[in-house]
Amino acid sequence: MKWFRRMKLPPSVVKLQEELKAIGYKSKVKLFGEENMQLWVMATKRSEGYTKLLELLEPVEGLKYLNLDLEKASAGSEWFLDGNEIRFEQLSHLFVTDLSPNLDTDQLKCPGLKRLRVYGVPMGLRNHRGIKEFHGDFSRLNSLRTLELVTLPLTELPQELSNLRGLEFLTISNLVNLGLLTPLTGLRNLQSLDFIQLPIRKVPDWLFEMNWLRFLHIGSTSLEQLPDDIEKLERLEILSLTDNWHLKSLPDTI
Repeated sequence: MKWFRRMKLPPSVVKLQEELKAIGYKSKVKLFGEENMQLWVMATKRSEGYTKLLELLEPVEGLKYLNLDLEKASAGSEWFLDGNEIRFEQLSHLFVTDLSPNLDTDQLKCPGLKRLRVYGVPMGLRNHRGIKEFHGDFSRLNSLRTLELVTLPLTELPQELSNLRGLEFLTISNLVNLGLLTPLTGLRNLQSLDFIQLPIRKVPDWLFEMNWLRFLHIGSTSLEQLPDDIEKLERLEILSLTDNWHLKSLPDTI
């Protein structure tokens, strides 16, 4: 492991890494000043359960960015992080690869969380595993500004997603089992919306009600046409339509 800028790690951080290694987790750290820590934790075949992992991480001072790659240890889990409450008072960014089929957002006791990225395992590499269902009251994540749902076997988006009133950036990528897209018109602060590698043939009608959007990316889909109603997105600054091979023409309104 290399220390950022080749500086010496504080003894408390060295001890944390040793404790993580003792329960079977690899780790990497970057520090930005004395109060901002970026931590990557990767499960191995030797990893112990998540309860001990969270007990080690939750008291860490200055932990702002946490990336948990739990693929190796989560194959048998029924719930996201085995149903543990995840308490990080200072955390602002959480990236998780977890193959559990269920996620309860009420587990996330992170009042300052601004960005959440949830990964699964893509189809073709292994069995397509990851979060299939969301549960909980999304309104509790009232500091969340960015949500990324990537490579998950979700069949539908939860209605409660619209409770994320402060959300500004939403990416829904490589959800190949996704059926009808749940209306997101309750996301009144959303500025950027990415639909990437989704099995959609048409743009949902409700999207044209979101006339506050500034960036829209629809990429690598089965989109066959773009309706004239795209002109209703009057504040749109950037429209990206990459790799939509079935799309033959654009409306005159553009």
